[in-house]
Amino acid sequence: MSMNQPCIVIVGGGFAGVKCARVLRRELPDARIVMFNKVNYMVFTPLLADVAGSSLNPRAVTGPLRQMLKGVHCRAETVTEVDLEGRQVTFRRFDGGTGTMTFDHLVLAVGNRVDLGRVPGMASHALPLKTIGDAIAMRLRVMERLEQADATEDPDLRRWLTSFVVIGGGFSGVEVAGEINDLARHALKYYPNVSESDIRVTLVHSRAEILPEVTSRLRGFALDRMQRNGVSFELESRAEVVTRQGVKLTTGEMVAGGTVVCTVGNTASELVQRLGVPTERGRILTSPDMRVKGQECLWAIGDCAHVLNTQDGQVSPPTAQFAERQGRQAARNIARRIHDQPTLPFRFKPVGVAAGIGNRKGVAELFGIKVSGFFAFWLWRSAFLVKLPSFLQKIKVGIDWAWELVFPRDLSAFSTVSTQPVTRNFFAAGETILDSRTVGPSLYAIESGECELVQTGAAERVLTVIGKGELIGRHTLDSFSEEQLALRARSNTEAISLAEDFLERMSGALKPVEGMLHKAMLTHKPFWHDAPQALDILDASRAEALMRPPPAASLDPQMPALQAFQALRQSHEPLAFVLDQQTLVGMVTRTDLISGLARGIHVTVGDVMTEEPAAACAGERCSIAASTMRDRGFKWMPVVRSRDNRELVGLLHADDLVGHVLDNIGGARQISA
Repeated sequence: MSMNQPCIVIVGGGFAGVKCARVLRRELPDARIVMFNKVNYMVFTPLLADVAGSSLNPRAVTGPLRQMLKGVHCRAETVTEVDLEGRQVTFRRFDGGTGTMTFDHLVLAVGNRVDLGRVPGMASHALPLKTIGDAIAMRLRVMERLEQADATEDPDLRRWLTSFVVIGGGFSGVEVAGEINDLARHALKYYPNVSESDIRVTLVHSRAEILPEVTSRLRGFALDRMQRNGVSFELESRAEVVTRQGVKLTTGEMVAGGTVVCTVGNTASELVQRLGVPTERGRILTSPDMRVKGQECLWAIGDCAHVLNTQDGQVSPPTAQFAERQGRQAARNIARRIHDQPTLPFRFKPVGVAAGIGNRKGVAELFGIKVSGFFAFWLWRSAFLVKLPSFLQKIKVGIDWAWELVFPRDLSAFSTVSTQPVTRNFFAAGETILDSRTVGPSLYAIESGECELVQTGAAERVLTVIGKGELIGRHTLDSFSEEQLALRARSNTEAISLAEDFLERMSGALKPVEGMLHKAMLTHKPFWHDAPQALDILDASRAEALMRPPPAASLDPQMPALQAFQALRQSHEPLAFVLDQQTLVGMVTRTDLISGLARGIHVTVGDVMTEEPAAACAGERCSIAASTMRDRGFKWMPVVRSRDNRELVGLLHADDLVGHVLDNIGGARQISA
């Protein structure tokens, strides 16, 4: 891309990223500006506690990026890798695949992420407050606890259900403690079995005073007013372990609570960790102009960046006002670089700080003036109201806030989950489930029916058949890097799919299971990748040419399991096929029958058989059957007339396939030559 039309990529749609994009659009009207953000809205994170406390509607704390950033290309996709030498980002597309984009300048405004692993039990039992989803889930938890407390007759259980522990005494911790306290206490008149004395909100903080960002007088005001409202404090204490019952402190005291909220423990995002640039306490080290140290085209701003404020020589705190000013200055510096002008160091004198403390009260220090109470609360909210992207949205949100001042909070306990991360899917015969270009969910587990892995292209070829109980997903297709593949339903198929983000959340806690799943999905790589001669031989033969006659004895699905077991024992066969008028409907082993008999003497073969077992078709290539048998560990496989006609016509044995390859290996060498 020419210098007349540079491409600037911004990763992250928070305060810093949005301000940077806006200023860049104004400073560089001809530039291509692209913003990557996982969601298509910006979150006013300082107001998340109000959503958790049901004093604000979720829409009041978000701004749609496309409306805020006219002229900016917004992409709701995730950047996963950065190639600094090639000036290229790799991102995960909406369809599960990957894409790339080159840039002239890259701005990282990715913030940080919650690290619940610092305290044992925190990840299992504590609720974070980082996203809209976290805030809504927290509100749901409070309402569920009140419903449960009102229904129980056990007073000890009731007190535990209505006890809330908040870890962290900074802005977020104080605000969420105040909001939860307000929500629970204001709702009491609707819960007759819950009394004022049952409600307990405890804030745990490692320092002697809360809100270290404000002056000592305002800290004292906040502490006193919150205590009057019923909030308890455990100061100069740290959480040692979090359990289902509550939080054990380093002092040895146990603070019981049915809900634990964590507002501490932030760490660098995964992208920052993979980038390999210098960091300080998880934040990217930058030069005074916000370029990453040692880089010419990489910039870092906001909570993810360690930016020195030349106004006072201190590191910029991770607050919204600093993030916005960094975004503005970084945009101007990028414009200066493009116009071959010297950049300027970041310099900003903050206008003040403010925080809500519950019960429509707040503390604030603006331009050196210290205020508290309702006026501080009103100033705090007004500051965010003016940041909304349009006049219409300001009107809508302003009405919401005015409504909340007059009317009681909404007590609906609605769930945030609209669909399950594990879903059932139906695929008609012949329908494509996955392919190499648009992969979709990471993992499928086949519940019924059969699928086939197909090499597409000019000469389409079925590689293997995948049946009930097997796993297949992205890693399976990725293992064939040199081929275009598709997973297609061989018959009507039902499969369980696991969403990618669900698998990512599972992987940290279930690392051994992740390895097992990965291994299972790679079992379908055909053996002929390492033995092409065997492929040539088996491709040239059909199953009907190598199959043995079907077993003389077969079972009926209505036959009693006891009778079937006696028949198998007399025939000395380990298993038998189950036929319904010559149609293969199942297979059963002696072990299956014994397990069935343990449930009762009236159990039938149909109750314990494996339904619709994997079968080869008479006219199909032996290579398909060989791959399927290898994947499943079979030594033999039934042969049916065709896909649509499952009449049992023969039995294919692994020994016959191996013998056929060995008998023809010489010819295969000539073919290969």
